Amino acid sequence: MENEEICADEISEIESTELHSDSETDSDTVTQFMQRHTTQIIYDSESSDSDYQTDNQWTKYDPKRNVEMFTGISGVKLHPNNPQSISEIVELVIEDDFIEMVAIETNRYYDQMHRRYKCGRKTKEWYDTTVPEMKKFFALIILMGQVQKTTIHDYWSTRPSIETPFFSKIMTRHRFLQILRFLHFSNNTEMASNPSRLCKIQPVINYLLNKFSTVYKPEQELSLDEVMIPYRGRLSFSVYNPSKITKYGILVRMLSEASTGYLCNFQLYCGRGDPLEKTISHLLNKSENLWHHVYMDNYYNSITLAESLLTKKIRICGTIRKNRGFPKDLNDLRLRIGEFDFRRKGEVLVLKWKDKQDVRMISTIHNADVVETGKINQKTGQQVRKPECIMKYNQHMKGVHQADQYLSYYSFLRKSIKWTKKVFMFLLHCTFFNSFILYRKLNPHTNITFSKFLQTLAEEWISSATEHHDTENLPSSSTALGRAPHFDPPYRLSGDMKTHQLERIAQTGKLKYPQKRCRVCKTRGIRRDTSYICKLCKIPLCKNHCFSIYHTSQKY
Repeated sequence: MENEEICADEISEIESTELHSDSETDSDTVTQFMQRHTTQIIYDSESSDSDYQTDNQWTKYDPKRNVEMFTGISGVKLHPNNPQSISEIVELVIEDDFIEMVAIETNRYYDQMHRRYKCGRKTKEWYDTTVPEMKKFFALIILMGQVQKTTIHDYWSTRPSIETPFFSKIMTRHRFLQILRFLHFSNNTEMASNPSRLCKIQPVINYLLNKFSTVYKPEQELSLDEVMIPYRGRLSFSVYNPSKITKYGILVRMLSEASTGYLCNFQLYCGRGDPLEKTISHLLNKSENLWHHVYMDNYYNSITLAESLLTKKIRICGTIRKNRGFPKDLNDLRLRIGEFDFRRKGEVLVLKWKDKQDVRMISTIHNADVVETGKINQKTGQQVRKPECIMKYNQHMKGVHQADQYLSYYSFLRKSIKWTKKVFMFLLHCTFFNSFILYRKLNPHTNITFSKFLQTLAEEWISSATEHHDTENLPSSSTALGRAPHFDPPYRLSGDMKTHQLERIAQTGKLKYPQKRCRVCKTRGIRRDTSYICKLCKIPLCKNHCFSIYHTSQKY
C-alpha cells in the first residue's frame, strides 16, 4: 500500500481459528506458530527517513517559548444529591436504564435460544429477570473479586472450610448461573447483513463512552496507552504480545487523565486495519482545541502525528522510534552516559539522551532544558540531571498504568467461551474505577480504598434490590428452601446442647410445614422426612432420637 508501512511492533495479531484456549499444542509448537502466522498492525507513516525530509530542516536553535494555557474546564460536571452515597455516584455513570437494557436483552436472548434449541429441564424454570435482580447479580460479581475462589460453584459450597453463606442468602446458585449463561447485550435479530465485529457489545460501548465524557472533564495532562483483556478463545481479532504478562487477549487502547487514571476514552482493536493515526485521532476527538498535553510511548509517536495534532491544538510528548522521521545525524550520534543532544523544527523537538541505552524523545511541549531529579549519583556524589521532557514523561505517563493497576487488584474476570462477557465485565470494572475517582473528587478528605468502595457499593445495591424487589413474576419454586449442607459442621459435637436447638422449617409458598429428609435417617438408608432443623447446624433432623444421636455420636 502506498504511503503505508508495516511496523515491526511487539503487538501482533493471531489467527485465532488456529489457536484455541482448549488446544493441547505444546509451547514450542505455539512459539513456532507465532513466528509463522502473525499479521502486523499497519501504521500510516513514511516509508523511510529520506522520504520524509532532509536533515538540514532540523536546527539546534531552541528559543524559550510560552506554551498556550489550557482552555478546558476540568472537574465533575454532574453532581449527585448526596456526594457521600457511593451508589448515587455510580448512578452518574450507569443508571437504571443501562441495567434495564441488559435485563431486557438477557430475557430476549433466553427466548430466542429457548425457541431455537431444546433446553434442559432446569433451563425451562427460567423467569424474566428484573433491574433489582440484576443489581443483586452484579453485586455478587463485585464480591467475587473481593473473595477469590477457584470456581464459581465454590461460592455456594457448603463445605465448612470454604463456605461463604452470604452468596446463597442473596441468590441461589442455579439462578446465578442461569443469568450468567444468558447474559446478553444486543438483539441478534437486528444485526445487519455485514455487522461490525463489535456489534454484540456495541450498545454497552456507546453508552459508557457517552457517560465517561459527560460526567467528568479531565485536566490538561493525558496519557495514551493500551491494556489487554485476557482471552484465549476463538476470535478473529485476538492479539498476541509476547512482551506482556497477559500475552493473549483483546487489545484496548485507553486515554486516561494522567494524575488520577480516570478513563476518558477507549477503543477496542477489532482488526479492521485502520492506520494508527486514525485511531489516535478517534481517541482524541473530544480533546481537540483545548491545548491538552498527551503523553504516549514510541508505538504511537511520529513526526507527522505531532505536526497533525498541533493543528488540532493538542501537544504531545513521549518516546519515538528512529524510523518515524527521527533526524539521521542525531540518530547516528554516539553519546556517553548522561549526555544528550537535540534538534528542533518549528514546534517539534526531538532529543536523544544516553542512559543505559539510547533514549529518543519527541515533544511539542518542552524545550531542551535539563533539570535536577533530586537523586544523587552514588559513584560521583553529584546530582543526577535529566532533560525536562523525560522527567515530565515519567511523571505523566502513569495514567493508564494506574488505572490498569487498580483494575488488576480486585478483578472479577472469569473464564468464558463468549468474549462479549469478558469485555463487558472489564468495562463494568472500568466503570466502577471511574466512579471511585469521582467519589474521591467529590470527597477530597476521604481515605476510602478501592476495595472498601466496591464492598459498600455491593452492599447498597443488595439492600436497595431487596427493598424494592418485585416478586409478582417469580414462580413458587423460587421461594423454596435452600440446599442443606452436604458436609457436617465441625461444631456439631461441641457438647453444648444449649446452642443446638430444634426449630421448625420456615413456611414458604403454599406449604405450611415444609419438610426435608433427616440426615441421620438418610445415612442409615431410611426414607424419612422431618419438619425440624437444627438452628445452629442447619441440618434437618428428626425430633428427639436423631437430634441427640447427631450431636453426640462420631459415627451416626
